[in-house]
Parts: sequence; C-alpha cells; structure tokens
Amino acid sequence: MQERVNEKTVAVAVQATKMSGRMIARIGEMYLRHVREKRRDNKLTKSRDPSTYKHNRAGKVKIKTLMQEGDGVSNVEIKDDSIKVFERLARKNGIRYAVKKDKATDPPTYYIFFKGKSAEVIEATLKEFTKAKLERSGRHPIHDRLKKYGERAKETAVALAKDRHKQMVR
Repeated sequence: MQERVNEKTVAVAVQATKMSGRMIARIGEMYLRHVREKRRDNKLTKSRDPSTYKHNRAGKVKIKTLMQEGDGVSNVEIKDDSIKVFERLARKNGIRYAVKKDKATDPPTYYIFFKGKSAEVIEATLKEFTKAKLERSGRHPIHDRLKKYGERAKETAVALAKDRHKQMVR
C-alpha cells in the first residue's frame, strides 16, 4: 500500500525568493511538459523495437516484402470471390500472405503468395477455407431469396387486381 502512494507523489524542488501563485502554475506547466516529452520518448523507443515491426506480424503484406525476406515463396490460386473468407482464416491462423488479382479472367483469379516454411499451417488453413466455402455454397444468397419473394409479391398483387376487377364488373 505504501509503495502505491509513493509512486503517485511528485517531489519538486524550487529555489525562489518569493513563491507566488504564478510561480506554482509555471512549475506545474514545466512538470506536465516533462511528462509529455517522456511519454513521447517511450512511444518512439517502442516503435523502434524490432519485435513490433510490421514485417513480423501476421496478415496481408505486399508481395515485394515477402520476396525480400529470403525464404521461398509459394502460391495458391483461388478462382472465386470468397477471398475475404480466406483472408479472415489466414489472419486467424497467423499466416503472412500477399494477394494478387488477375483481372483478365472472369470471374477474377486471385493468387495468394505465402512463405514456404509455414506449409503445415497453410495446409490446415486451406482445408478450413474449402470447408467454409462448401458450407457457404449450400446457402442461398440473399439476393436470390429476395428475387423469389419479389416474384411472389407480384403474383399476389396481380391476383388481387383480378379479384377487384371481377367485383367491380358484378
């Protein structure tokens, strides 16, 4: 308990002939400026820490950075638009990858580049990706369902209009 109190106290030594309110305010400002500079310096040293560099993190990177790292680069080809599912799984499993889109084909083909040393993790991620893709293909997209319900609504509207017309004729 005593240590907590000591950590939160600040000792300031000032030599002055007359201590006024302005002098105390100026001392407080100087202390706050010192604290801000110290925080900024700590942030700079943390940002220079090699363990926090962007190239050590998992996720999407540029192809150029993957090539510069030295190890062999492998790639996989994905031919549908479910690339977001793969990206989510790759980030979850800690894979560093790069994506290149080939717009010449229809639908576009995505080439996923990754490091060869994490082959087992990549194989597991690809299995999980194909499983998720198969599950998604079993579901009907919402646009198809909306189109089907829209057609039903048109049919009922036409039927109601015919009934009204018959009643008007009678």
